Parts: sequence; structure tokens; C-alpha cells
Amino acid sequence: MFFQSSLSGILSFCLLLVPDEAPAILDVTSTTSTTIDIKWTEVTQLHGATLQGYGIVYKKINENYKERFLKSVLPTPREATLEDLEKFTNYTIRVFAFTSYGNGVSSQPVSIRTQEDGEL
Repeated sequence: MFFQSSLSGILSFCLLLVPDEAPAILDVTSTTSTTIDIKWTEVTQLHGATLQGYGIVYKKINENYKERFLKSVLPTPREATLEDLEKFTNYTIRVFAFTSYGNGVSSQPVSIRTQEDGEL
């Protein structure tokens, strides 16, 4: 019984050190037919833990999230470029903060389409 209650207390403590605030996506721009720039707000509710960075998950609309569509970036600057995307394709993007204890709450999803290659 002691082991179970101790484990429960440790898990509760770790959950307190995970960000419970979601970043807000400020701007998403398709800069080319295969890249998207994204900017978001800072997460400040860290409960004494140190922010390790931000994770960006993205997927084609109507597909499941896949591990290969995850990008991790340092805490600053709060912006990133998603590269090697498919041309003229709709993507859904979310951002979350993370500490050494785990991932925080993810942002509301934002959708955008990559550009179409123009005819010369």
C-alpha cells in the first residue's frame, strides 16, 4: 500500500511540473510550395520547472498525426519553419511547450495550405 501511494504522489508532483498553459499560434504563413513559417506566444506557467523548448506537430488534413511530423525547437525564438512539405496541400499544426518532466497542453489547431508552384 505504501508503494502505491508513494507512486501516486510522485506522479502528481511530476504532472505539476508540466506546463498547463497552451501557446497561442500568432501567425502561420506558407512561404513557398514546400515550407510554412509559424510563430507562437510564450508559455509562462511552468510551476518552477525549466522550459526545455517547444514541440510542433503537424499533419495533412484528414490524416493521423505521425511521429515523423514532429519538430522540436529551443525556447527562443518562438518561431520555426516547417520544411519538405507537399505542394498545394492542407496541413493542421499544433504547438506545445515541454519541460524535462513532459509535454504541456497543445495549442488550438491551425490549418493552412502550402503554395502551388507557378507556371513560368
